[in-house]
Amino acid sequence: MQPTTVAGATTIAKPYVTYTLIVINLLVFAYQYSVGINAVAERWGMWPVGIVTGDEWYRLLTSAFLHGSFLHIAFNMYVLFALGPTLERILGHVRFTALYLLSALGGGVVSYFFSDITTVSVGASGAIFGLMGALVVAGRRLLPGDIGMVASLGIGELPVLRRPRVAFFSNGDELRSIGQPLELGDVYDSNRYTLNGMLRRAGMAFNDLGVVRDDREQIKKTFLKAADMADVVITSAGASVGDADYVKDVLDEIGEVNFWKIAMKPGRPLSFGKIGDSLFFGLPGNPVSVMVTFYQFVLPALRRLSGEASWQPLRLQARTLDRLKKQRGRTEFQRGVLSQDETGALVVSTTGEQGSGILSSMSQANCFVILPIDSAGAQLGEVVEVEPFLGLV
Repeated sequence: MQPTTVAGATTIAKPYVTYTLIVINLLVFAYQYSVGINAVAERWGMWPVGIVTGDEWYRLLTSAFLHGSFLHIAFNMYVLFALGPTLERILGHVRFTALYLLSALGGGVVSYFFSDITTVSVGASGAIFGLMGALVVAGRRLLPGDIGMVASLGIGELPVLRRPRVAFFSNGDELRSIGQPLELGDVYDSNRYTLNGMLRRAGMAFNDLGVVRDDREQIKKTFLKAADMADVVITSAGASVGDADYVKDVLDEIGEVNFWKIAMKPGRPLSFGKIGDSLFFGLPGNPVSVMVTFYQFVLPALRRLSGEASWQPLRLQARTLDRLKKQRGRTEFQRGVLSQDETGALVVSTTGEQGSGILSSMSQANCFVILPIDSAGAQLGEVVEVEPFLGLV
């Protein structure tokens, strides 16, 4: 976890009420520890975990402090440390105390009526934490509005997950970097520059390890180096089985490969596995295939590693302005241009030839047209599924 600093954070006055509440929670924790939670429940007229034994009104308040586990009290103290001083500075001592007591009462009411749902009994400071839940919900990326909201409360730092580290390289004797002369049979390696741009747009930390020749020991050495420095290792080309392709042999030795082919177009020779604790994605060599497989497989994995548990790309329905050809048996990601017709309805047109080596089809497009595995294409005017590049690329 690394802190994200918000500019403009200010120093707060001494939050005496917060300190007092922390001491109370510590005393409660010590009391629970010395006599046990069910003994505490009996002493204060509360119920043992999951069993209601009475209806005294004061249990509504005391349960917020005393009902739950030791971890529950520890969570209360953590929230008080993290949010109490800021809220007390904003609200003042009296209003902050009133808010805490109301929260405690509310937590007790929830515990009383929902005692069989243990996750609901969050306690007093947990209720305060809930008031700011929209600011600190785990599982999403912090946007500018989130950071501004946190800064408006005087909070200067938030605990966040670090960005995933990625290492990538291209493999092939025929590949040359920009600035190197081309000989007969050589091609410029566009894939590394494409990966650089996609990873940069995704906000990832990455290392470009260059072009690795078709040499078994060099490939092995580079794989081990990449896995040592990164959470995710990506290669382009070298993922198909051929006379001079050593990638599969090396991975069988130092890692594991879960699959080497997938029923999609473009991107059929996609591979996935692990090298130690690092994930491995072997992307195809064709430029369009690299981009399609990155956005459909690598990017979702990177988002998940970043802590975005529920991220999904936006997919919409649009009417096609062209006839789209396709054979059954593979899901196709054709490149299209999404727009609106005169009525405001979404329509999509093709960028033309859909070959996996035609990188201009990606440059001209603003969406993928997704044709499912059992589809035989689409006729003019049919509704198809599209995935806009906006928010993706």
